[in-house]
Amino acid sequence: MITPIDKSSNNIAFIYKRFYARVLAKELGSYVNVVYSPTYISCSEKEDEIVNKYKRKLKKSFKLHNEDESNVLPKMHWIPKMHKNPIKFRFIVVAVKCSRKPLAKSITSISSLITLTLKLAIISFARL
Repeated sequence: MITPIDKSSNNIAFIYKRFYARVLAKELGSYVNVVYSPTYISCSEKEDEIVNKYKRKLKKSFKLHNEDESNVLPKMHWIPKMHKNPIKFRFIVVAVKCSRKPLAKSITSISSLITLTLKLAIISFARL
C-alpha cells in the first residue's frame, strides 16, 4: 500500500497490506490477543440498517433531516508517524457522505457561534 506520512506533506510510505490490516484490526479490537477496548464494539447489523436507525434517531431526537441522502458510515484508515521513535500510527475517520452529517453540521454551527461570542466578549473586556 502507498500512504502519506504524518507531518511530512511530500513523503509517502510503502506498507505491506497484511501489516496495514493488522494495525487496523488491533485498533478496532478485532485482532487475536488484543485487550478489549470499549471505544469500538462488534456489530452484526448491516450498514444500511445502522444508517436508517441513525436517520430515524436524528429526525426524532434532534429534528434533523438528511437532505443530501448521505447513506454511509464513516470509514477508518491510518497513516504512519515516522517522526516518532518507535513509529506510531495516526488513525483517521473519514465521514464524507456520512449518515451523521446533519448532526455534525449543526454542532459545527453551534461551535462557531460560541467561538464568535467568546471572541467578541474578549474584545469587549479588553477595551475596559
